[in-house]
Amino acid sequence: AKPFNPALLIGKSISLIRQRDKLKVAYGSKGKDSKGIANEGSTGNATPSSASADNAPLLTSERDRKFRDIVDIKIAHEMDNPNFMVDDLAQSTGYGRSQFYSKMMEVTGKTPKDYIRMKRMARAAELLHSGEMITVAEVAYKVGFSDSLYFSRCFKQYFGVTPSKYMKDEK
Repeated sequence: AKPFNPALLIGKSISLIRQRDKLKVAYGSKGKDSKGIANEGSTGNATPSSASADNAPLLTSERDRKFRDIVDIKIAHEMDNPNFMVDDLAQSTGYGRSQFYSKMMEVTGKTPKDYIRMKRMARAAELLHSGEMITVAEVAYKVGFSDSLYFSRCFKQYFGVTPSKYMKDEK
């Protein structure tokens, strides 16, 4: 019922969309698909370091860096625990679930679940590359998956190649 200027509304909307696009470019969504998975893995040549380097530009302060370091340490400590959940990680950082979700999106550009999965996949790739583990199932259990078939599907989705093929290609 209040009078408004449609041209002004359209102008503000376009401005907000352009600003959002600039932020996307600034925070670098290149090399990822809509799920935040690195596209470079589709060749089977991705390395764990290439997956974790994608989130480095989002760190804007020392406080954010410390937060991510705490999260990384907690994930590494609980890597082999298949019952490790986002709530556990949030609790260990002193944030509530919704605050933790927002902080993770701000710092890493990923949801907490995707970030944990990325760390697990990176560790799995390291183990497969090192040759320490004999079977894919052992690697799956070592990185917190209780089902080796589900692990294989996730690994293939993340790297674009099955774990056994990745292990053969790296030797």
